[in-house]
Amino acid sequence: MTNNITFKKAVASDKPLIKEWWNKPHVMEFWDNSPEMWQNVENYLDKGIIDLFDYWIGYKSDVPFSLVMSSFIDPTQKDIYGRNCIQDGDSWSMDFMIGCDKHLRQGLAAPTLKAFMDFAPAKVKRFLIDPASHNKRAVHVYTQAGFKEVERFTPETGSFAGQEHIMMRCNK
Repeated sequence: MTNNITFKKAVASDKPLIKEWWNKPHVMEFWDNSPEMWQNVENYLDKGIIDLFDYWIGYKSDVPFSLVMSSFIDPTQKDIYGRNCIQDGDSWSMDFMIGCDKHLRQGLAAPTLKAFMDFAPAKVKRFLIDPASHNKRAVHVYTQAGFKEVERFTPETGSFAGQEHIMMRCNK
């Protein structure tokens, strides 16, 4: 199923589509929809500034339907991300959404994640993802894609402060 899922870096002309997806109720329920996060997206799309993430549009048979956010994780970081890096290659954190309503509940989430991991450069050997523990659908999908729970944590700051999360990782 993954052979008809492709990815392209998001560009300025994708901003209206990403903004539409960003404001969908199924996305707003679990994503950081703060003005600061949207500013990060705009800086990336409009100015090419990579502050937090690279943004990728996922296509199924050339129709845009998903957004993947990826970020290189420095293994020397003194936090849960650095602690979960692989030592013999690069590690990326990821976040993911299916934005297009007609592609929801079609069994595309796990295949899309697998396709993105295959798409990533060969030097990327580990992927980290950190859903909120109450987001059972995401945890299920990530498990189907090959991710395994390694630890739980509760952010102290930001949009998710006080909400337990699950650090999950998958080796390529």
